[in-house]
Amino acid sequence: MSSRNELLELSGAMFNILSEIFYTAPSESKLNTISETLEEWPLFSGSPEKLIASINQSLNNDTPDEISADFHKLFIGPGKKLVYPWGSCYTDQQALLFGESTKKWEQFCLTTEIVITPKSYEPTDHFALIFSAISAILLSENTEEEKSELLEIILSNHFNDWGVALLQSVKDKACTSYYSATASLALNLIDFWNVEFKKNAGTSK
Repeated sequence: MSSRNELLELSGAMFNILSEIFYTAPSESKLNTISETLEEWPLFSGSPEKLIASINQSLNNDTPDEISADFHKLFIGPGKKLVYPWGSCYTDQQALLFGESTKKWEQFCLTTEIVITPKSYEPTDHFALIFSAISAILLSENTEEEKSELLEIILSNHFNDWGVALLQSVKDKACTSYYSATASLALNLIDFWNVEFKKNAGTSK
């Protein structure tokens, strides 16, 4: 089994891949790169072999236009999105953008010097931007303890309450297994760390 710091760094690379997949519309060159990258997906978070095979099958059977259309139906529109990608859509009582949870997330980023740069005027609590922030933390020069602490805070305070359900919606509503299986990879990775943090909490009592 890899050391905790190795797991954190591997997870940083995995969150970076997930951020790339879920934040920008796919191009043919990007899809080719993703296919090569997935071959090196670590085995510690669940059993990814079947999910990766499903993603590769989608890449072989679905055209780039079909995968791009799936992305737009899920997150962009036109019309109503199948899955709204911002946290405050789920945490705000009126499902408003830039809600209180967005402000708390932005304050956390400010305090911890996390830089998030959306590609357009949109809330920073887009789930893929949160994945990008996690990746930057886990691949940083911070100590193992600092990385673990920040990851646990982000998951428990700024993601789990809505992000797990969001990923489940992506899994259920995606037309291509490229997105449904990738959502499952993300769920497995997040579940791994949530379980790890619960174990640590239990042993520290």
